[in-house]
Amino acid sequence: MKISPTRILSALGAALTSAALVGGLLAPSASARVSTAATPASTASAWASTAATQTLAPQWIGDPWPDSPGFPLPYTPPDGSGRLDFGIRDTTPAPFTLLNYGGIPLKGPNFVNIGDSYTTTTFYGTTLVEPCFRNAVGFAPAVAAQVKLPPRDAACPGAGIENYWHTMKSFQFPVPKMPQRLAINKDTQLVVVSLGGNDAYTESMVALALTCVASWASPTERLSSNPCERRVGTRLFSRAKAMERALTYVLKDAKKRANKDAVVIAMGYFNPFPPAAEYCWERALAPVGDLKFVHHLFVTINESVRRAAKSAGVLYYNPAAEEAFARSSCGLPLYRLISISGLPEFGVPFHPTLTGHWNMSKHVSSLYEEELEARRHGRSIARQTWQVSPGSKDAIL
Repeated sequence: MKISPTRILSALGAALTSAALVGGLLAPSASARVSTAATPASTASAWASTAATQTLAPQWIGDPWPDSPGFPLPYTPPDGSGRLDFGIRDTTPAPFTLLNYGGIPLKGPNFVNIGDSYTTTTFYGTTLVEPCFRNAVGFAPAVAAQVKLPPRDAACPGAGIENYWHTMKSFQFPVPKMPQRLAINKDTQLVVVSLGGNDAYTESMVALALTCVASWASPTERLSSNPCERRVGTRLFSRAKAMERALTYVLKDAKKRANKDAVVIAMGYFNPFPPAAEYCWERALAPVGDLKFVHHLFVTINESVRRAAKSAGVLYYNPAAEEAFARSSCGLPLYRLISISGLPEFGVPFHPTLTGHWNMSKHVSSLYEEELEARRHGRSIARQTWQVSPGSKDAIL
């Protein structure tokens, strides 16, 4: 029986859409576990409830942090003493060099991309055949072309904050990948860090999706406008809030490893759904309350990134800040910046489109040039970037 490519893509898109709708980014499960108490949560309450319970305490590398939602991350003691360099060296076998750097690392000034699938995966037509699904014309190559710096693309799907510090296995065709921080050296002039999305949940993406689908299928739970949030909201919001401190250590370390005059940018995420989620076509798949739940979750993640940028003294960029309704997943195909189904853009579900990648690259390169210009006059635009909202536009276009 002959099966057309169109039918295959449609079936694949439908399957990935249902799983990705609530599962978030391409990622394996996080290494630590948290309480699964299922009560409704909102962005404001999550920030308030977790702020009072977290304390700083020095931990050994790799140990879980018992007073947080579970990041086994290395960090410095609260008094600022200690060293962030734990003696990790690039001993990855030569065949994996391309995986570690997204290409052959050249000597001299460079741009380093630190991140997960949001900056690597997009339009399938120009996706490179390698374990991290990098794109030949995606975010990192586009930034590099605009700032005129050779790229070192350390980002990889499935990466979490812990993979900045420690070795990980690539998302596909699992092979060893060195800590992302090792791509940064004293020749690095620009560092973009986009991590945290995969640290918001502890179970696998599929398990999380099935939990939400089960809540939507329940006749009693379906009476609520947000049955998925009632099951998983508390722990997702608490983890999204808790990552601020872990991201701060990452950003400080990136500043330390890079050139003394390097520009470091902490980048957030496009929001899958706009504030007016009740007008989205996705409401046919999930209750409106749960669409708004996903929206508020990404606002919380972006707020953690913003706060971390401020604490570390680096620039902040929130892609969702210019994401009006028509450019959200609910908007116009080919014009929108992110897609839930990946179709008709022929991209990865629940990830930025190629248009989204180019939009991010344009803003990052602009921030880089503006910061360099400000420094020539003894100033910085960092404080200005910290004022940007972690949310999305309420506008239509």
